Amino acid sequence: MISKKKVAQLCKKRRSLRVCTLKDGTQWVGAGGAFYVMDGIPKMKPEEYAAVFDFSQKETDEALIEEFDITGLIECDKEIIVQCRPLEFIFNDEKYVCFSEDGISAIIPETQLAPVKMDENTAFYIKFSDIPVVSVKQGLFQEAIIGAMKFPEQVATGILTRLYAIISAVQYNTERTSEDETDNAQEVLE
Repeated sequence: MISKKKVAQLCKKRRSLRVCTLKDGTQWVGAGGAFYVMDGIPKMKPEEYAAVFDFSQKETDEALIEEFDITGLIECDKEIIVQCRPLEFIFNDEKYVCFSEDGISAIIPETQLAPVKMDENTAFYIKFSDIPVVSVKQGLFQEAIIGAMKFPEQVATGILTRLYAIISAVQYNTERTSEDETDNAQEVLE
């Protein structure tokens, strides 16, 4: 289930409110590369969503409010279920979640998962068309799609530099065992 209040907060923060209406009338609302299904509310125009989401006149004037077609991403059936626990990391005071399965990865800001009310039936998939997309489902019902981050080269280099520093620190601070201890441990296992 999607928290419409948190979708509104995300749209306001990103100064973007995009609406995609599928042929069956289902509407998806989002900001930037994250879209959420709007079940249980009547079909509306983007400007009507802005009013329902309580955008002030100033916020409306400063925001990108538009119809936006992401039908291809929503209906894309090229996907793989993520069975591995996602990795998390913090960079420049923002937390990211990295979903990875069978050599395919997608990194998204954790804030874009805030509208999703997760439980034991929540599953993550990576869809791949032009860009990888994280699809969040409740059972088989798709509730959210979140486009993977594309980091500028300078940011990617900064992340890698920090990761290498962590790896070096872990290696340096790893307690070394002598060959005799390793051989004795091996004998015990056999």
